[in-house]
Amino acid sequence: MRHRIAGKHLGRNHNERQSLLKSQLHSLFLHGFIQTTETKVQFLLPELHKYLRVLTTKTEIESQRLLNILFNDRGLTSRVYKSFVETFPKMTVGFTKVEPVKYRIGDNALMVKLSFV
Repeated sequence: MRHRIAGKHLGRNHNERQSLLKSQLHSLFLHGFIQTTETKVQFLLPELHKYLRVLTTKTEIESQRLLNILFNDRGLTSRVYKSFVETFPKMTVGFTKVEPVKYRIGDNALMVKLSFV
């Protein structure tokens, strides 16, 4: 029985899931899109929208502090902050789009492309 077990575990323990989350977010902010499975995107989207909402609603110092914890790279942090403040002023939703790409050959998992609008 799956009583009181919430969220997606992705076949990983807690530390591996957090590493996956950070690396996927880093790649998304660095390149503007990622191509991954639908399940990983469903796991990633709530955290991504949390970070993007903070970027557009909080002050510059709070936003950059949160991004610096995520990326550990001040150059990338300042670039991301400047681009998102210019691109999405005062938006709270609708930052991303998810497009199905193909089914993976090995396990027939649906691959999707997650990108910014």
